[in-house]
Amino acid sequence: MVKIKNNKLADFEKRDPLWWCQHYKGLSGILRIRAEQYVNAEDDDKKETLERLLQVLFDYCDGKDIGVTIPYGDDGDGKEAE
Repeated sequence: MVKIKNNKLADFEKRDPLWWCQHYKGLSGILRIRAEQYVNAEDDDKKETLERLLQVLFDYCDGKDIGVTIPYGDDGDGKEAE
């Protein structure tokens, strides 16, 4: 099981919560659409293209501290570090 940590709100997010709520809602919609397209992709070329698009979105989220953080003790294989 992967352990995650919710990221804290930044001061700029607290100052304009409605704008940030709309921003994150839009971002989550884009992520959902791309994930659904990936699941429904009919060939490997389409999946590969969607993997690249999803990675761009993941990198954006990581760079902006959006979402959750997987603690350092996890190497991403779904198992806890020993």
